[in-house]
Amino acid sequence: MDSDEMMFEIISRLPLKAFDSIRATSKKLNSLTYDSYLFELHKKRNNIVSGFLVQNMTRNNYINEFVPSPHSTTTDLKFLPRKTRIVATNEQGIAVFEVPHPRHHRMVLYYVCKPATKQVLALPNPKTRFQTTMVAVVTMESNPLHYKILRLSKPKKSPLKSPFTHNCEIFDSKEWAWKWLPPSMLHGDVNIPVHGQPITTSGSIYTLLSNGDILKFDTYSEKQTTFSPPLVIVLIFTKISQSL
Repeated sequence: MDSDEMMFEIISRLPLKAFDSIRATSKKLNSLTYDSYLFELHKKRNNIVSGFLVQNMTRNNYINEFVPSPHSTTTDLKFLPRKTRIVATNEQGIAVFEVPHPRHHRMVLYYVCKPATKQVLALPNPKTRFQTTMVAVVTMESNPLHYKILRLSKPKKSPLKSPFTHNCEIFDSKEWAWKWLPPSMLHGDVNIPVHGQPITTSGSIYTLLSNGDILKFDTYSEKQTTFSPPLVIVLIFTKISQSL
């Protein structure tokens, strides 16, 4: 057994929350924790639920299904309320969804859940009178669980010099409340594509803009920046976003 195989045997027996500490130890260990073989081995030994949430829209409803990855157990999504629309998920198994308000047909109610354990919690509502542009959820800490939810929405009226300004709200599970942040200012004809999907990594949220630039939101500092990546990164990012 070589050194890599030995490390796979050791790491595959550790809980997921230990991975962050392992990744900070060395570049080699950081690389090993992203190896697909390790993920498969870890799932087998820890009975982990992993896969994809698939959402199809019908005329009056959303159909949600869970497709398990190889060597993973599955989960039944029938526990979700009727007309559930999943708006964000992350790799740690947290999903954010909305359902129509039972009395106000133009309003929706927000919830957070863990499909693997069927735990559902009602969230305080953000400013749902504004049309949602993008929602993303980031796990800040796994034990105790701490996460943040970013929501961008379109204001009813935008400044003339920046027609694509977006309201920016963030929910912190520790404070259990939404708060307003400075708006996202996208100048000229730049906008967030309607069908674009954000990508989260290392506590940051990235979304591709209509001009090929990337909008980054850091959930730790709660600040946003826009940057232009090399062309090859744009092509890869576009492919990943469209496949989600």
